[in-house]
This record gives sequence, structure tokens and C-alpha cells, in this order.
Amino acid sequence: MLNWLNGLRALALLSLLMGAPGFAAPDHDALLQAKERLRAGFESEVTTATREIDSGQYEGPFLAHLLRDRGVNYSHLLAYDKAIADFTRAIEIDGFNPQFYQDRAIAYLRAREFAKAETDLAMVLGLDRNNFGALREKGRIAFYQGDLSEAVNYFLQASRNVDAEGKVYSMLWVSIAAQRAGRPSPLTIQSPNETARGQWPVPVAELFTGASTPEKLLERAESDNPRTHLMLQCEAQFYLGEYYLMKGEKELARASFNAAVETGITDFMEYDWALRELELLNVASK
Repeated sequence: MLNWLNGLRALALLSLLMGAPGFAAPDHDALLQAKERLRAGFESEVTTATREIDSGQYEGPFLAHLLRDRGVNYSHLLAYDKAIADFTRAIEIDGFNPQFYQDRAIAYLRAREFAKAETDLAMVLGLDRNNFGALREKGRIAFYQGDLSEAVNYFLQASRNVDAEGKVYSMLWVSIAAQRAGRPSPLTIQSPNETARGQWPVPVAELFTGASTPEKLLERAESDNPRTHLMLQCEAQFYLGEYYLMKGEKELARASFNAAVETGITDFMEYDWALRELELLNVASK
């Protein structure tokens, strides 16, 4: 799961062993400052990359990677047109790098240009047919467009090409898509051993296996570190929204998806996925 949508997750969640529940959540001002620092960090990365790109001293693959880095941070800032332009320039320089196509596909997905995202993911899978990220994004495109059976198929394929932490997420997505389609989940989320219990995202998985409750999940998603708290809350609230949708509790789902978006963790795919669910809920309510 080490791609541009969850780089911070790799730093703070991948190795995070949750402590005992009951952390006091940071206050409003601390959370606001954390969100401002996060955005400032993305803006600083754009400024640095722009300075290097405009210097004229780089070309070839190194320039392509500078463009990719700037595009990633533009995407975190929700500036998808600028991100797509940078990824396109990177592809023009190095058209055989699957990461550039995947990056642009994700930006297209977030911009709701699904056909263009599909085209880029086909390029990724043409270069690497077992690419976890591309299979996951194919699943998300299908899910975003309401083709839940197709989403299950791609999430299942993705689950075969990922590490243990990524497999838990894949199992969650398979379970969510299948149950939303009115089918039993074709995958079982395995109960963790005692040494892994509490390691994220196991608390989320336990909600979907009936071993936990929404209240317990939110307790496990608290941290006294403001940024970590926001990251955990982004994921927890998104998956809570999916849990409530499965139970037909649309207003609780809407509240959870709004809470996920409110965290401002724009580099997590759960942020954009929550936005998409809100879009679909709004359409359904008209």
C-alpha cells in the first residue's frame, strides 16, 4: 500500500500498534493546526519541485520523477488538473513507467473522469498484470460507478498480490462490495493472533466480523498525536459509513462520511471514497 495515496499511512499507520483505548483526543485548535501543517507541507513540496523543474538543469527520468512528485502533491491539494498535466508530462518522458500511468489514473478517478482512468489502468496492467495498485483502482472505479460485482472481482484479484496489511484492507473492500451487492462475502477476514490484535486496521476488520462495535472502533481510532488522530479518524469514519450503509442507516452513514472528509487527510483514498459516497447519497436523496 506504499503509493502516493497513503504515504503518510506508511509512516504512521503501517507500523502503528495501537495503545490502550481511551486516549484523549486532541482539542479543536490542535487538530486545526495539524490540518494546516499538512496542507502547508504539500504546498512546500510543490514549491520545491517547481523550483527544480524550472531550473532547466534536469532532464530524462529524473525530470519525470520531479514532475511525478509535484503531481502527487498537487493531487493532495485537490488540484487535479495540474496533477494530471504533470503526470502527462512524466509519461511523455518515460512512457514505460507503470507508476506514472497509475498516478494519473488515480487523479482521473478523483476528478470523476472514469473512462480516462480505465485507459491508464489498462496501460499499467499491460506492463504489470499483477499490479496491486492498478487492480485496487479498477475495483474502486467499478465501486464508484455502482458495479459492485465487478468491484468484488478486482478487489479479490488485488488481495492475491499484496502484503499482510494490504490483504486486510483488500478483504474489507471485498466484504463491503459483496454485501452492498446483496451477496455474502466471498472472503473471510481472518481473526488476528493475539500479538497482532490492535494493530491497524484490525480494529476495523473486527467491526465487520461482529467482534467489535462502532463505539469500540472509534476508541481505537484515537491518539494524542493530532496528525495520527486525524489519519485514524479518516479511515475509521469512512469504514463506519460503509458499515452503516450496509445496515440501511443512511443518515448515520452520511454523518460518518462527512466526518472522514472533515479530517482533511486528502492523501488517503478513504477521503475521496467518502466524498464519492456522499455524492451518491445526495443523488439518491433528490
